[in-house]
Amino acid sequence: MVRIIAARRPAIFVLENVKNLKSHDKGRTFRIIMQTLDELGYEVSDADHSGADDPKVIDGRHFLPQHRERIVLVGFRRDLQLHDGFTLRDISKFYPTARPDLWRSAGTDGGC
Repeated sequence: MVRIIAARRPAIFVLENVKNLKSHDKGRTFRIIMQTLDELGYEVSDADHSGADDPKVIDGRHFLPQHRERIVLVGFRRDLQLHDGFTLRDISKFYPTARPDLWRSAGTDGGC
């Protein structure tokens, strides 16, 4: 993933992975990723925030019928100065209040 960012140099990127990426190898893997992104000239939203209320960790249960925590990194190329004020801290306001009934939306009763 980092090799692609280094080669393409996008203005903005979104990376997602398993929540345990942060604790893998006692946090070393995550630190190396963050250090590499910094060296490539990217600001990563909420990079300095961690803990139980870490906005980078999003549970898929808010969008899908499954409990699947993922880490989401949103990065901005520093030279373009696009990062100003962007945060995932307010992501919960975009969570749907009710899950859609996908079977009904598809016009079927759910049978195969």
